[in-house]
Formats: sequence, structure tokens, C-alpha cells
Amino acid sequence: MNNKRLYYYIIILLLINLFLVGFFLMRSHVAPPHKSPETIIIKKLQFDKIQQKEYHTLVLQHQKDIRVQEDSLRFFKNALYKTLQNNDTLTKEALLQNINNIHEAIEHIHYQHFLAIKSLCKPNQLSDFNAFTEEIAKLFAPHRKPR
Repeated sequence: MNNKRLYYYIIILLLINLFLVGFFLMRSHVAPPHKSPETIIIKKLQFDKIQQKEYHTLVLQHQKDIRVQEDSLRFFKNALYKTLQNNDTLTKEALLQNINNIHEAIEHIHYQHFLAIKSLCKPNQLSDFNAFTEEIAKLFAPHRKPR
């Protein structure tokens, strides 16, 4: 009876160890942490130190420009949803048009930002930039958490 109990504990401990080993092996297959777009672009385009500094300046300006548009977007969306209280169709349509205009402006800002990045590239980096343009939409799409 004593040996049976010992074997029982050994089997339980063995199963726990197998579970833990499996857990840690599965965790190692999880995607690496998300790199910032800035880091990805610098690496893909192989920017030197001077280009990186200029690029960082572009990024700061881009973020500032986008923040202004997002603040406006938030304002108009709040105003839009307030029209639910009184069913004001004319105001709703005007607000929707403003929201659409802001989305268009945001896309224009993004496009101009990438033109500015392209202008930072040296002639030997333009092929890398052109290859990168095929990844831009995927890179900057909203990231969804896996289910």
C-alpha cells in the first residue's frame, strides 16, 4: 500500500511537470511583442543616424498633426451622438460630412508623411521604400487581439 501511494505521487508530479513543460513550450510560440512602426521603418529602410534623427522629427510632427484631427473627430462624433436626443437630421448630416472630411484629412496627412519619408531615402534605399509601400496598409491597420 505504501508503494502504491508513492507511485501515485510520482505519477501526479510527472503529469504536473509535463503540463508545465508543455505550457512553457507553447508560450515560446506566441508572437513576439509588437515593434513600433518607427522602429520597423528605420530597420526596413536601413536609415543611418542622420536619417533617423530627421525621421524622428517627421514622426513628432505627424503625431501632432494627427492628434489635432483626432481631437476634431472626437468633438464632431460627440456632437453627432447628441443629435440622437432630438433627431435633428440637418445637423446630423452636416456633422457626418465634417467627420468624413476629417477622415479624408487624416489619410492625406498619412500620405504626405510617407512622401516625406520617401524624400529622406537615399537613391539606394528607394527600392526598399518601394517594397515597403506594399506593407504599409497591413502595418498600420488596427491590430486585433487573437481570440
